[in-house]
Amino acid sequence: MGIAVPAIQQLTGINVIMFYAPTIFRSQGSSYMFLTFICMLVHLLATFASLFVTDKLGRRFLLLVGSAGCALGLLLATFLYPKPTMTATTESFLFDIAIYFFVGCFGLSHGPVE
Repeated sequence: MGIAVPAIQQLTGINVIMFYAPTIFRSQGSSYMFLTFICMLVHLLATFASLFVTDKLGRRFLLLVGSAGCALGLLLATFLYPKPTMTATTESFLFDIAIYFFVGCFGLSHGPVE
């Protein structure tokens, strides 16, 4: 278990999302820097919120729920990834929400629990 938690933390894909956030959001043809800022803000707020809920809910519960949330967010983002011919539509908005959901779940669970 001591090696599984850090391994899962790295295998979630958070580094890819955070590093390539401008490129990912640029593919939608919208204001990618603002969307990247929102992504970083969600991560910051979720990490800050975890300070208050970790002791109340427990690390194990947060890791289980956070892992499920991360998986769901990435699964939704996979199916909602905007096509090259797409402009700002409902589907691209839902893609943004899925990415934010993934980042928020990571920020509440895997990131600070380590």
